[in-house]
Amino acid sequence: HYVRNFMPHLSYNQPSFYADMGEIRDEITARAAAGRLDTAPQKHYAGPRRAIEELYDCEKDPRQLNNLAGSAAHARALARMRKRMKEWIMRTRDTGFLPESDMAMRMGDGSPLRMASDPAVYPLENILMAAEMVGREGMEAGQVAALGDPDPAVRFWAAVGLHAAGGGSSAGVAALNEALGDDSPPVRIEAAWALCDAGETDRAVAVLENDLRDADLRVALRAARALQMIGEKARPALIAMKAAWTGESVSLS
Repeated sequence: HYVRNFMPHLSYNQPSFYADMGEIRDEITARAAAGRLDTAPQKHYAGPRRAIEELYDCEKDPRQLNNLAGSAAHARALARMRKRMKEWIMRTRDTGFLPESDMAMRMGDGSPLRMASDPAVYPLENILMAAEMVGREGMEAGQVAALGDPDPAVRFWAAVGLHAAGGGSSAGVAALNEALGDDSPPVRIEAAWALCDAGETDRAVAVLENDLRDADLRVALRAARALQMIGEKARPALIAMKAAWTGESVSLS
């Protein structure tokens, strides 16, 4: 079983409305916050990050607790599974690499299937190249360059990559700051989230507040999720969040 985590900076234990209603999630989250995760499986599930790749021998390890992605003895299996995953993504024209508002823009009055089948509308190979850089070593220069790509999905994955790297160097932070003015909402929202996590909140929170008021609820929801995940650093946006929740600042049409 092979897993590629394209957003390795997000925990498996990230907030989720349905799961968070269970008391066990409160206990797991509290233990994680207190540094009381005792076993490797606990840390795998509730730690702050995920491995970018996971590989499991499902016959010998049915609970999938022993990640073999770093095992030299399984290097060939890992390479084979990477190749098979990419082939499957390209063959099925997987649309999971598009944020919802970006997909709607590309679709127009058509369908996801029609949109995804047209390489001119959905250049999946280029988008996947940007996504595959996420979590890899030595990718910052390529991600900074990709933030200038004409395709917004490529720019989105470049921002995700810099986010996963903690913002990167001063060049990466500068590129993310510039991306706050991107005309694609998912790009600027991801850049703002990354900057907040890197400790640069002033302009970034203001960008998220503005997108929270967007008439497109897909954009507003993405901004709200970023603010939720940022946590205490998002407190300056609390009034805007409450207004969005009651419908005072977000059109439901």
